[in-house]
Amino acid sequence: MGILRNGELLMLRTRKKMYKSLNIIIINFVLLLLFASFSNTINAELLDYEQWGLNSTVYRPSPVLFLHGFAQGGPENWGSAVGILGEYFSEYYEGSEVGYLNEGSNRYLEVINFGDSVEDRNSSVDTYKVGDHYVEAGKRNPGDPGWADKVADTITNLLAGDKYGSYTDKVNLVCHSMGGLAAREYLRMNGETKVDKLIMTGTPNIGTFWANLALNLHESRLNPSDLWIDIPGLIQSDPDYLDKVDSTLVQYLAIDFDGDAIVDMSLCSPFLGILNATTYPLDAVPPEGIKCYTIYGESPWAILMEPWEDDSDMIVGVKSQRGIISELVSGDTPIYIDSARVFVPKEEISIRAIHGQEPDKIVSPENHLLKIIDFTPPKTTLIKVIENEGQADEIVHDLISNPENPVIVGPNTTITVEGMVEDEYLPASSWVTFEVYKITDGQTGDSELVWAKLTDDVTGDSIFLCPYENQDPGPAGFKEEIEFAEPGSKYIFYVFTYDHSGNIDNFSIGIFYEHPMADATVEAAWFYGTNFGSSSNCHVFYQECYSPILTPYLYRTFIRRPSGTILHIYTFDYWYQGWSWNLEVWGVSEKWSEFTLTWDNRPPLVVKVATFAGSTFSSDGWHTLNIGDSYDMYCLKLSIENSSCFVGGVRFVSREGDVLYRPYWTEE
Repeated sequence: MGILRNGELLMLRTRKKMYKSLNIIIINFVLLLLFASFSNTINAELLDYEQWGLNSTVYRPSPVLFLHGFAQGGPENWGSAVGILGEYFSEYYEGSEVGYLNEGSNRYLEVINFGDSVEDRNSSVDTYKVGDHYVEAGKRNPGDPGWADKVADTITNLLAGDKYGSYTDKVNLVCHSMGGLAAREYLRMNGETKVDKLIMTGTPNIGTFWANLALNLHESRLNPSDLWIDIPGLIQSDPDYLDKVDSTLVQYLAIDFDGDAIVDMSLCSPFLGILNATTYPLDAVPPEGIKCYTIYGESPWAILMEPWEDDSDMIVGVKSQRGIISELVSGDTPIYIDSARVFVPKEEISIRAIHGQEPDKIVSPENHLLKIIDFTPPKTTLIKVIENEGQADEIVHDLISNPENPVIVGPNTTITVEGMVEDEYLPASSWVTFEVYKITDGQTGDSELVWAKLTDDVTGDSIFLCPYENQDPGPAGFKEEIEFAEPGSKYIFYVFTYDHSGNIDNFSIGIFYEHPMADATVEAAWFYGTNFGSSSNCHVFYQECYSPILTPYLYRTFIRRPSGTILHIYTFDYWYQGWSWNLEVWGVSEKWSEFTLTWDNRPPLVVKVATFAGSTFSSDGWHTLNIGDSYDMYCLKLSIENSSCFVGGVRFVSREGDVLYRPYWTEE
């Protein structure tokens, strides 16, 4: 750690008696459990960073399940995405990165295989299993389970207790092409309880022109004149040309004209009619529940392939990928108008890619997939400020059970801050930086950066988050010793949390570093006097204040009593003649923040403890006030007046030259 110099920025709670006694025991037991639980939340220790991969009790991310497309689609399509994303999951492997489903799967990055044969990869989306039988759902092959049914079986398998089910009940679905339809049908039939995010790329949510073309080619085998596209006469002269086209497509592209997949993905298919029965306005707000995202591919040459679509990935139109329904408007010139959508994504991202490139392009060159999977920004909370950690005089400021702002720390102490980070999907690859600013002007809020830490002192790497065992108090956190250059000054401490998705969060808190001479803790200050009169004879007094809080224009000073009942105050005797004045001591029940302390929202005064006439303080020197011990917080209120006006004064916490006069408390 180092002190910042010359502006350098180095970027933390009888039977009746028996029943009564039993009730007391039960209540005490419950309170004990609550207290123990709360205490653990505050006192849990951070583990070393290496424990991410060694300790099975720490946080683990919910798995990602990849769904491939039909025909040539397979687990191998996701090889690049799994490899690139695997870098961010490696800290959680516990010694093994092998997934559970197949050779293409990594731990936490599982890839489904809908089948290896042409029949499997061209089968239906929506044939569902009831009991031991698969039921007809408008398909010609009711004996074959649909893709959505395989998704249901796979999710159940992955969330079994011996895999991921010991710590999570959700998966994230990343889908290409027809895999997205299988995921949506699974959600329609099974609900959203087991899925956190649905991410689709290249999915024909409204259908695709090419499926209709394939169906037309298949039906035209029996009657070529029914073919509604122009085929050169040379090809039509061969009566077997359609069989040859079909055979070629099956051999090289694994597309079966007679497969159920083509029927499902055709425009206006019965399956899509059921799947898309619910529609939303184009400007609808994403509904609660599952978080849906689309990464849609588009190619600059798509207009040549699909004249009815403005853009596409050469196979699926952009509007179909985005789930947008276009309706034909009658008129002299047919026009399609966007009217509704079949789902409302939380975010949409466009990539330049043709259909087969999309599984690779969503992770390279820009990793859109990582940004979506890790979409939620981290939430940073400071839970402790520790003075002299590990020493006999250690003091822990528990900011959860007893929030403080500012935190007042003793003089000549080392200060350690500890905080937790929540809502972060991949905390092991997230990192923090620290900055400390000294308040140089309480009136304007001006400050200067005096210390910062951006990297680890030993490794030079980023300061990565460490795990909490059993995620207590949270999944991850940080601990750092911070530096203050000047006792008696007010500082603001900042911690910034970053992740690889570009999300940033920050937390700040005020810290007052007490001066060694201070026996009393002053939480707010003596300020400039405020003139409430209109006479020209009224004066506004000013005396230099030595205080952690420099906010001006208040005539009350707030202090807290760490111990003792006698308050010692030092005064100066140079009041103007003709003025009378008195000091009131009030008990205060509320805490406050110096960041929001103003005349209009000053804490209310509860009980006046004592009033002292000015004659009590007729000379320079120390004076004692016995104000009891009913309150921990007090306000000292000074008023000064003459025949024509009233002035709030500022007189008691002062220094003269190099001599400091601070109030302090004693028992006697």
